[in-house]
Amino acid sequence: MKLPIKLAAVLILLTSTAGPVLAACERSQRVRPENAPCMKGGYKNKGNRHWFPKHEAWATNLCSDKGKMVVKLDIKDRKDRTLHVSSSKKKKWKGKGHLRGIYYCKDLSHKGWTFNFDTPDWFPIGGG
Repeated sequence: MKLPIKLAAVLILLTSTAGPVLAACERSQRVRPENAPCMKGGYKNKGNRHWFPKHEAWATNLCSDKGKMVVKLDIKDRKDRTLHVSSSKKKKWKGKGHLRGIYYCKDLSHKGWTFNFDTPDWFPIGGG
């Protein structure tokens, strides 16, 4: 009987000392496809929003040799979706939920993808 009490005490101690979980791909970390140098993507909302809706999004990693690209789908009235695009093939999503936007996630994508979005040349920081 003492073992479950000790186990519960350890679990409570571990969870109480854990720090807050930071949200990833917040609005400040999102970049539109037309402003992301290695992303080609888009979305469509077809049909009526309530009857027979067809929502789809797609993204292509144009710099797949540099690593994984993370894409956030902003869906109205539903949980946002995240796509991990590693290859240069088009990754598609179809499902429920009215799409409001598709974005490249600066904070979640491969660290070699840290582009300097303030320059007109769109080169990776440390390279170019």
